[in-house]
Amino acid sequence: MYYYCDRQGFEDNLITTNSSHKQSHDLYNHILVCILAEPDAPLLGLHSFVMPLRASNFHPNQLRTILFLGDIKFLQREWSNIANFPKVYTLAGSALSRADLRAARIQYSSVCVILGSRGTVKVDDPYMLDKEVILCTLNIRAMQFSPYHRHKAFVHNVHKRRSGSEIPLITELMTDNNIHYLDPDHSGGLQIAASLTAPFAKGIAFTNSVLDVLASTAY
Repeated sequence: MYYYCDRQGFEDNLITTNSSHKQSHDLYNHILVCILAEPDAPLLGLHSFVMPLRASNFHPNQLRTILFLGDIKFLQREWSNIANFPKVYTLAGSALSRADLRAARIQYSSVCVILGSRGTVKVDDPYMLDKEVILCTLNIRAMQFSPYHRHKAFVHNVHKRRSGSEIPLITELMTDNNIHYLDPDHSGGLQIAASLTAPFAKGIAFTNSVLDVLASTAY
């Protein structure tokens, strides 16, 4: 069973500079999902991401706002599958843009998930499939934020962060060896298996091969 609501219009849940006061206040301790996909890229199946976060075993107060940041045309194509889940919003922009990341209030998010798509363009080098998600991850880590002065009306458990390196990140990778680029202490060699790297052990990166193994084990 899942929390369910009447179908919501895409435009009604699209956050802009003119968004309502209520939507703005929802963007604290939220889950930010950065989607790096072209407008005509294959759908990611975002309903599979949202459903476990809207399971009925959660108390209503435990439901965190979910904000998807990405190309507006791509998000419109995905919306029909997530339109009936409460507290789900979209923000048109690029996850590679610091201005858009700040508009998504990334510094106040409880976690940031970075997802990519293979897209419609063929790439000869498989290592290049993760180029954008890696750049996005490193860009977020390098961000700096001004001191946070909380209004008395806001909740007391808002995370206070001064830099992007303090934000919990989870990055999806299509090529296992690319996980080394997410390890700031990595010496540069590729001889270490992805499952033995610090990013994998910390749970800040996962690869398609790991998901394939889990799926085959479960079914």
